[in-house]
Amino acid sequence: MKVRFTAYSNPTNFLHIAAKLLPWPWGLTVLVFAVGLFGAFAAPPDYQSRA
Repeated sequence: MKVRFTAYSNPTNFLHIAAKLLPWPWGLTVLVFAVGLFGAFAAPPDYQSRA
């Protein structure tokens, strides 16, 4: 099967495909942000902070 990328140069086709794919990056972004936020607040105190 040969893929013709010129079909995606049509804005209507591109937006139709992008609308289907966009929830996946959004979900991944929310998941990674939540893991990072959890890691920031669940991190142990720094052992070198004592003077």
